[in-house]
Amino acid sequence: MKKSTKIIIHILFWIYSTYPDFQFFYICISLSKHYTSTFPISIFIHVLVFYFFYFIYVPIIIEKHKKFNFYNITTGIVFMILLSIVSFGIFYINDKYIFQNEPINLSTLDYTVSSYIIRNTFVFALYAILIRLTIDWVNNEKEKNELIQQNKISELALLRNQINPHFLFNSLNNIYSLVYNKADNAAKSVLELSSLMRYMLYESNCDKVELKKEIDYLNSYIALQILRIGNPDFVKFTIEGSAKNRYIAPMLLIPFIENAFKHSAKKNKSSGIVISLDITTDCIKFEVINDVYSKKTNKDDVGGIGLGNVKRRLQLLYPSNSSLKIEEKEDKYFVTLIINEQ
Repeated sequence: MKKSTKIIIHILFWIYSTYPDFQFFYICISLSKHYTSTFPISIFIHVLVFYFFYFIYVPIIIEKHKKFNFYNITTGIVFMILLSIVSFGIFYINDKYIFQNEPINLSTLDYTVSSYIIRNTFVFALYAILIRLTIDWVNNEKEKNELIQQNKISELALLRNQINPHFLFNSLNNIYSLVYNKADNAAKSVLELSSLMRYMLYESNCDKVELKKEIDYLNSYIALQILRIGNPDFVKFTIEGSAKNRYIAPMLLIPFIENAFKHSAKKNKSSGIVISLDITTDCIKFEVINDVYSKKTNKDDVGGIGLGNVKRRLQLLYPSNSSLKIEEKEDKYFVTLIINEQ
């Protein structure tokens, strides 16, 4: 909590809490003029009690033990009794020695003053405990949330950085095979990789990117893979809806496409990989379907970095508004990712 906010809370509290003192002060004046000093003395005592409990009792006694227990409660009551005695002493000294009035006795007015002192000592002590614990709780929650957010940012950065080296490793292997076979499109593949790396290094280091840029990145990756495979009809990528003014976490979709290329069978057929991106007003639906070999595919092997990486990013970025379904049936691999934006 900001310092200015704390100051405002204290100012509002004292405006609210001193109003009864004004009323009591006028009652005292109407009954006996020698109680004209009651108001400033009572304010002084209230401040003494309040800030004793605010700055000493709560941080040293309560927060040290992290909870209320018999020791805390007993100590608080003892402090209240001691401060009540101090308050009586202050009133007595003020009346008898400073203003040379009659000392406190058991008259009706003095009984009222006495009960007023005791009651307000307990009341302001409880006020101090409540306000201090509330402010400290707000500060602790804020610090906790900031720590969670920092951990989230660090974890996301780590997860995203796991993708980059893996992607570069795979791409260099693909280009190496083209160069080794002296393919004519080897130089073009280097340019495609350069474009991809530019996006990864300079445009994806943020929480969200424009969906259009992410689509361009996917298209560049697919083009690079097509150069390696040599079959321009191997991938069918369709987009429904408009990507304008839509955003998505960077490099969230690429592991599924990498996985499709890695495990796809019959790379000489048409539409061996079918990718669709359906963009509606309130959600983004991403689907990838590819043929696989007859042996079972390890579902945890997504792009070589593990399905756990992708799932964890979804939990951090879209904790309650995303769903991921992965299944394999009849030699086909199906991935469906839905991100709700409302």
